[in-house]
Amino acid sequence: MLIKLRKKFILRSKDDFKDRHFNGLMITQAINWNLRYSLSYGDIVELSLERGCKC
Repeated sequence: MLIKLRKKFILRSKDDFKDRHFNGLMITQAINWNLRYSLSYGDIVELSLERGCKC
């Protein structure tokens, strides 16, 4: 169910992430980590780097 909501959010908010440095999927993933696990910005950057995102 969470995956369906996430996909729906990404499709609806596609224009919200227009002209951003990162794609919408990466932004929503970072927001998800921040809200779900109460991570700091530095923790999110570290996780993103481990997964191949070049910040």
